Amino acid sequence: MKKILGTLFGLILFSCSSAVEVNYEVLTFELAKEQMNLAEYSNRKIFENKQETSLSSFELIVLNELLDSSINTYNKNHPDFKNIDIKGYNFFYIPTKNDKNEKWIFIYGLCSYEPELNRTLSQFFLVDDGGSCYIQTVINLTKNVEGWIAINSRA
Repeated sequence: MKKILGTLFGLILFSCSSAVEVNYEVLTFELAKEQMNLAEYSNRKIFENKQETSLSSFELIVLNELLDSSINTYNKNHPDFKNIDIKGYNFFYIPTKNDKNEKWIFIYGLCSYEPELNRTLSQFFLVDDGGSCYIQTVINLTKNVEGWIAINSRA
């Protein structure tokens, strides 16, 4: 039993020390809806049959790792496109729980090279042009499944 606890502690300590750096903000349902309203975005599918939930510190570490892994997979599978660098984005996490009690995290990312822009989720929904500055994914945190990555097409 002591071996198992020591191994578990070591894994947690290792994952904390090698955590991926991600610029993110966790949004409540109300704040996400408010930001979508500001952008006059009417698709509310992410809220259908979902409950609001929270994320622990450990879940945030795992989520950041899964996001990084998802982006790396995207970069490998799309060599014709410019690689996405996770450090160049601000991410908005909307944690939800479905009727099976699984945590699904809706993630919207905005490139952060213009500091005065892209500080709110509403900016994501005001896009009317192409470019890879806007990416989104959904990650099943309960099953630790990588998310698909969707970007705007080229302008």
